[in-house]
Amino acid sequence: RAVSGPVSDHTIGLLFAVNRYIPLLDRGVRAGEWKQAEMATRPGWHLDGKTLGLIGFGNIPRLVVKKLAGFEMTVLVYDPYVDNDVIVSAGAQPDTMDNVLSNSDFVSVHCPYTKDTYHLIGQSELRLMQPDAILINTSRGPVLDEPVLFRALTEKWIAAAGLDVFEQEPLPKASDLRTLP
Repeated sequence: RAVSGPVSDHTIGLLFAVNRYIPLLDRGVRAGEWKQAEMATRPGWHLDGKTLGLIGFGNIPRLVVKKLAGFEMTVLVYDPYVDNDVIVSAGAQPDTMDNVLSNSDFVSVHCPYTKDTYHLIGQSELRLMQPDAILINTSRGPVLDEPVLFRALTEKWIAAAGLDVFEQEPLPKASDLRTLP
């Protein structure tokens, strides 16, 4: 439980960083560019009223829900191991994985790595997501199929991803993910 607080903070930090293009804007400012006004007008810039989808609902995503409550987001949860009453009492709505993926502006992955969750998020799951959706993964690297994620990002199946974990750590220098902003 000691890591739940910091990891939930980091999840929210990645959500803000990716949604607000903080790393890209920072690099631009350092290079003498000024694209803040251009970026601020893109759809989805704000969190208020958006839908957050959570894959897994242990301690970390429960804290994420609590900490983001002021943004009045709709929170959809897929976790076949958590009772629906627990999800509802935390201020979220239980749903199927397909509905969480297809109806969320932001999807954050919070499941353990097991043989059942290996590449849980692959081609069919990423194809369900909206083209302007953002994926966050602070769970385990192998839960996400990285070559498929690269394709999803370059072919614009989804808008962006914030990743804290990778299948191989540190991320290999040859990884295609390193070429993306």
